[in-house]
Amino acid sequence: MKKAVRYFVSLLFLMVSSAMAQDVQQTYEAAKIALLDGNYKTALEKIDEAKGQIQADPNLDPNLTFSRKLLPALETNARKIAEIAQALEYLYNSSMSELVFMDLPATPESVEQYNKQAQMFSAGIIRQRDSLLNDPDIPAEYREALAKIPVVQDLESQATTVVMQKLSDQVMQLTSVIIDSLVAVDARFKQAEDKIEKILKSETANKAEMDKMTKELAQLSQERLNYLNAISQMLEGEVAPEILPIRKSLAENQVQDAFAHVIESEINRLHEITSIDSVGYKELLRSYDRIKNYNQIFSQNKIGGDQSNLLAQYEQALKTVKVEEPKKLMWTWGIVAGTLVFIAGIIIIFYIIKKKKVTSTTD
Repeated sequence: MKKAVRYFVSLLFLMVSSAMAQDVQQTYEAAKIALLDGNYKTALEKIDEAKGQIQADPNLDPNLTFSRKLLPALETNARKIAEIAQALEYLYNSSMSELVFMDLPATPESVEQYNKQAQMFSAGIIRQRDSLLNDPDIPAEYREALAKIPVVQDLESQATTVVMQKLSDQVMQLTSVIIDSLVAVDARFKQAEDKIEKILKSETANKAEMDKMTKELAQLSQERLNYLNAISQMLEGEVAPEILPIRKSLAENQVQDAFAHVIESEINRLHEITSIDSVGYKELLRSYDRIKNYNQIFSQNKIGGDQSNLLAQYEQALKTVKVEEPKKLMWTWGIVAGTLVFIAGIIIIFYIIKKKKVTSTTD
């Protein structure tokens, strides 16, 4: 009877020990799963729990596999990930305070400067974030775990949505000024067109005045394109909610009318060009591509109607422009051979003259 009791007690002890050992294994696995999911805090808590279990009963880890190998390795990786997470948190908080746009005048160049500043800021955040995520000391199996840390997504949002929101707020202050300037320049352009037409019809057309008006027209044309470029830069990228105020402001103004007049003016200019060299024609093509891109951006953001019909006329006008190829000097083998014979003859003549002089001197 006593033997049976002792056997039962021993068996019970082994079952309890085995169950507790399984608890350590489960705690370790729970810690690893948490870390693989990016939850380094839970992982560290589970590691401490496993250490406590072993400390309470060393028999749970008879071979010291958990104490000396598994738990230390897991803890090292968990603490590395914790350090990277803290660095990412610091990057997020410091970047938020650094995103301040400089005050610039209401010009097309300012919109470009704001866009560049926003792009540099976004690229800087992503570059620093990726540098931390690509820490060479982190084993490959935990790379994906880093991407699951919440602050990583916060940084992604900061580099896109937050930057776009602040950029929109900054550019919004320039919107009305730029639109008013575009409309004013377009009105001046129309006046200049009318004046040139009157000069051409006049019997006493003044060439100096005509040249002056032509230069003014070219300058106004470039100004209009600069403003259109600035407006397109306000809307570039995805049609996001962050730029909704800008879209609304632009849609309520006369951007469409001014844009249509720009295309019509370019078509008229092309009709007046009788011929042009290849360099000048490439510049005409670049202007067409820019205006076509503006139309795509404006249409996508519902800033006026699609100007595809006018653009088709624009493209057709481009095709009718005659391109003059530069004249090239064509050297034939006959010309080259003749030139060489001529040079050789000159050399022979000089040689004979020199030989005669030497002979006469000797005599």
